[in-house]
Amino acid sequence: EGHGQRIEAALRNLDALLAWKPGDRLAAIPAPKLVIAGQLDPLTGGPNAERAAAALGARLVTLAGVGHSPNIEAPERVASLLAELWSG
Repeated sequence: EGHGQRIEAALRNLDALLAWKPGDRLAAIPAPKLVIAGQLDPLTGGPNAERAAAALGARLVTLAGVGHSPNIEAPERVASLLAELWSG
């Protein structure tokens, strides 16, 4: 269903992503944290994923050849990363 979304609608999210100011409280969450991004994701990848990881105090893993939905496009890699995060 999401693949049918018009590009104009997706692009309207860019201003909100650029204005996002998460503050310092996210890094204080006492849980394992990992940001997984797709290398080809124009919306939440790249600098936005880096900002999210920094705000959380989390490691960032960027998956090569993957777009906006790593859990759908690379489910085995995502599951492996999560298993690693939760086991250690």
